Amino acid sequence: MLESLLEHNTGYFSIISNLEQRPWGKIFYNLDIPQHQDSNHVQCLRTNRRDLPKVLDEVEEFYRERGLVPRVKLNQFDQPQGIEEALLQRGYTVRPASYRILLWDCISTQPVMRPGITVEEVGAHNRAETLRILLGERSWGTPEMLKVIFAREFAHPDVQYYMVRKDEEPAAIGYLFYQGSRARVENVRTLPQFRGQGCAAALIKHIQAQYTSRGGEGLYLLAGDAVMGLYQKQGFKVLGEIEELNAFLPK
Repeated sequence: MLESLLEHNTGYFSIISNLEQRPWGKIFYNLDIPQHQDSNHVQCLRTNRRDLPKVLDEVEEFYRERGLVPRVKLNQFDQPQGIEEALLQRGYTVRPASYRILLWDCISTQPVMRPGITVEEVGAHNRAETLRILLGERSWGTPEMLKVIFAREFAHPDVQYYMVRKDEEPAAIGYLFYQGSRARVENVRTLPQFRGQGCAAALIKHIQAQYTSRGGEGLYLLAGDAVMGLYQKQGFKVLGEIEELNAFLPK
């Protein structure tokens, strides 16, 4: 289950970037935001140790021809034998990361909104307000990057954004990414002045209700320690931990 959800999650990268499929893996790239790692990296490497140098040659040639930094993003299920050693020998900077995948237990409860809180779908009429919330958390990337990513997400038929209002003021956003029978919760963000007031919880409850009405086999999300409590209170259970290898080749 854990590996299959990671494969589903890979589909998200083809929304925010362009995908070139190779026999040995997937190359994602977006020339509009060259510094954005999630939009520019190779993933799902399937090769043996003998052919690994040739594959890495192809990766580096692909990105350099486009003026991009070669980047690799691999989890524990798609790391070829000897990959870290090979990357270090070629001069890559290697940075490990870890996060958890949480799966909703599908126990539905009636959403209870605190006074003054409403949730609505995002469309052309409230797109600008949604973008303002997105840009309110600069730690997620530069405004230029976030605008490009949001434009692609908003235009994609498998993505549905939702916005929370608190006393009629835009307060929080998040979206559902559908693909097949599974869906991922993503981009849950609350403006600082509205945190701790039930906005994120109301958003998650609404998303769960929307997912239930559509049906499916798995509603999941990726989370770090800082937000685990929020999602666990809403019925998400830790499915497993992902150990990720991130690497890039400095110019």
